[in-house]
Amino acid sequence: MSEVDPIVTISDIRPFFCVKGVRKAFAAGGGDFDHFLRHGMPASELRGKGFDAQLDRVLDAIRSRAS
Repeated sequence: MSEVDPIVTISDIRPFFCVKGVRKAFAAGGGDFDHFLRHGMPASELRGKGFDAQLDRVLDAIRSRAS
């Protein structure tokens, strides 16, 4: 995992959001939700998918686990 651009998975997001809401955000933002479920995505690619402000909380949690 890169500290600068960590890979975010659905497991990282679940404590903060329901999967249905994440799916809706991907649909609205034009992302590939199925690819995200299987492989995760770099945080930079998740920006602009409809939940940027909340993504910061997810990234804080990832960083705190890594340290």
